[in-house]
Amino acid sequence: MGGEIITKNPCKKDKIAAQVRNINALFILVILTLISVMVVFTVVTLNEFSVSYSYIKKILFLLIPMLAMFILHALVIKNLINRLNVYNSQLLEAAKEREYLIRTDQLTNLPNRRSFDERLPMEWERSARTKTPLSILIIDVDHFKKFNDTYGHLQGDIVLRAIGKTFLDDLKRPADFIARWGGEEFAAILTDTDMDGAIHIAEVMRQHIENTSIQLSDGTEAKITISIGINTHIPVPGESHGLFEDFIRHADNALYKAKNEGRNRVCYYAENANSNWF
Repeated sequence: MGGEIITKNPCKKDKIAAQVRNINALFILVILTLISVMVVFTVVTLNEFSVSYSYIKKILFLLIPMLAMFILHALVIKNLINRLNVYNSQLLEAAKEREYLIRTDQLTNLPNRRSFDERLPMEWERSARTKTPLSILIIDVDHFKKFNDTYGHLQGDIVLRAIGKTFLDDLKRPADFIARWGGEEFAAILTDTDMDGAIHIAEVMRQHIENTSIQLSDGTEAKITISIGINTHIPVPGESHGLFEDFIRHADNALYKAKNEGRNRVCYYAENANSNWF
């Protein structure tokens, strides 16, 4: 329905606007004609230096149609404007719905990768202005391909939805941002959060998933674990946006370290440590 509104309503809107312009032009033409006739009639009558009852009747005869035309015109324009307002409201709602859909993962109802890619530069610049740390979590569902192969993709979808809901429950601060990165991967942006804070949040998320039994459609319960890679950085004003890639890559590498060490764990990248992996 939203797509139909977007493609068809602008045409209707243009037609209504054209009708308004045409009626306005016609109305102005009629009014100017009547005024011209009335002025001519008044000049001729005043030349007789008398105002008779018949003159007043003729004036009223001209004024009453003008008043009727004005009222009719106002009603027509009001109706057309109301229709335009309705179409504008529908277009606005359709546009909002479209914006929501293109930035939302349809399975989990979390923001999608596009939304994440738009959000990260905003938070990066904000952290640079406020000189506060920015942390990122890259999260992967452990052995998810094996789970899909065993239980089927529909059951896998149930698991992803449940995991997404659990993440939302854990990220309680208004500025916390979680998105479905793609497939069985998720990504979180934590503003004003140093490494210790990011590790704490990641551990809360990991333990929550580990301790959750996910009800599947056949009545059975599934137990799932996740691995998380973390990176933290304090952006500097004027810093190259190319550092986004390094910022994400270090978190992604930390995730792979967590998976290589046995999964169901949190690893992070430390810029200034002798060993960059913990």
